[in-house]
Amino acid sequence: GTVKVLSQGTAILDGQINASGTSQGGNVELSAPAIELKGQVNVGSSQGKSGNFLLDPSTIDIVLSTSGSLDSSLPSILSGTADVGANEVSTTALASQTGTVTLQATGGVTVDNLFGTPLVFHDGVSVTLQSLTGGVNFINPNDSLVTHGGSSSVLSATSATLGQLFALQGGSISIQSGGAVQYTTLVAQHSNGVGGSVAVTAGGDISPNSSQMSTTNPSAAQTHGVQNPIPTGTS
Repeated sequence: GTVKVLSQGTAILDGQINASGTSQGGNVELSAPAIELKGQVNVGSSQGKSGNFLLDPSTIDIVLSTSGSLDSSLPSILSGTADVGANEVSTTALASQTGTVTLQATGGVTVDNLFGTPLVFHDGVSVTLQSLTGGVNFINPNDSLVTHGGSSSVLSATSATLGQLFALQGGSISIQSGGAVQYTTLVAQHSNGVGGSVAVTAGGDISPNSSQMSTTNPSAAQTHGVQNPIPTGTS
């Protein structure tokens, strides 16, 4: 099912919202100028995919950590969500998600320095990073975001400075930016050699840091200059 809590003032969640299901989790939206999260939200599924919990902060920072101030708002954080501390989402919390992950901020979305540790999502999970008025930026151009059988989408109002995006097992990559796009590696592939799709649309220049995009199998992708070995682990 679907639960919406809309307020023109402060919305305080001090109890529980249950939108769980058997074959598919439900959707919960919490929208207000100020939000206090003290309770729990369940959009899980006993036999299928989890649903979506939608919130809306001004900025989002993905950090290499076991905890972040916005972790309890996953799997979906939308623009308009009340700010919580430094608006950080941990890599541990993201890697544990089993439903579609949407990180949407009014301002910038930043992938902090992950020091080469791949952010690997569960099989079938699709990920969207979206900035409504700012940019989407990787601090370390060699850091990687990896999906298996899901898609990776980057939507940026201004510019996108990305690291390595891997959509494995038939996944796809889509990048839309109002300004320039810079990336290190874009790889969409399948283990049997069938490539996925890579689509980049930009209002400015599209330029690689030192590598290029590929929609091939693993060996061909490395031949085409992928800077680091393709992460093959699953979570």
